[in-house]
Parts: sequence; C-alpha cells; structure tokens
Amino acid sequence: MADKPHVYGDDPKDWDQDFDGPLDYRLPVLRPITDPEEQAKRQRELGITPQDPDEHKWVSSHAIALYRAGKPVNTFKLQAEYRRLKKEGKL
Repeated sequence: MADKPHVYGDDPKDWDQDFDGPLDYRLPVLRPITDPEEQAKRQRELGITPQDPDEHKWVSSHAIALYRAGKPVNTFKLQAEYRRLKKEGKL
C-alpha cells in the first residue's frame, strides 16, 4: 500500500516554520492614494463614482443609529432612502 503524499501543513513540524520558498506569497504594502488627479484616474478606470459627502454623512449617521438600536442595517436601502428624500426636496 502506497503512503499518503505529504501535504504542507499536515505535519505539526511544518507549523512553526518560516517558509520562504516559491509558494510564499507576500502582499505588497498598500498605501493610500492622496493625489486628487491620481484618485480621479483610478476611479474612472474602476468605474467608481465617489459618494456625495452629504449623502455619506446622512447614511452613516442613520446606519449607526440603527445598529445601536439593534435593528438590521442595509446601507443600500439607506442610500436609496436618502436619494428619494433628496429628490422630493425633503433634505
């Protein structure tokens, strides 16, 4: 009967090793993009539309209030509610 092939991590002696082999995937250090032109370029490339600051403040404050009250929080619904109220001129 053939032995089961060794899989890295199955053997407890593998657990404390610092593996620097070809399968050691390390993520690059991520830094925020602070240049407004670079931010706009990336947003266009990714199809991201930045949220209106007033909308962000309204949605986040209502989400926090709902969370503290123990109610379910759905930011997509809150965004839709904000936009509906804004369109109706109530905000």
